[in-house]
Amino acid sequence: MIFNPKTFHHEHLHTTPLHIIFSTYKRTPTLHENGRPELFSYISGLLKNKKCHLYRINGMEDHLHIHPCSSDD
Repeated sequence: MIFNPKTFHHEHLHTTPLHIIFSTYKRTPTLHENGRPELFSYISGLLKNKKCHLYRINGMEDHLHIHPCSSDD
C-alpha cells in the first residue's frame, strides 16, 4: 500500500487488517461450490455481529480465505 495523504483517512489508524485461512480436515475437498455462498453468508454474519467489516471471502474445495478488518476498540 502506497501512502497518499489525499486519500488516507483517520479510520485506518484504528483498524487491523487480517488474513485468515481455514482448511478442511486433511485438506479433504468438502467445500463444494454450490454450498459455499451459504457458508460465506454465515461467516459474514458472524463477523458483522462482532462489528468486524468483511472485505473479501473466497475459497476452494479444501480451504477458505477470509479478509476482515477488526476494530481496535
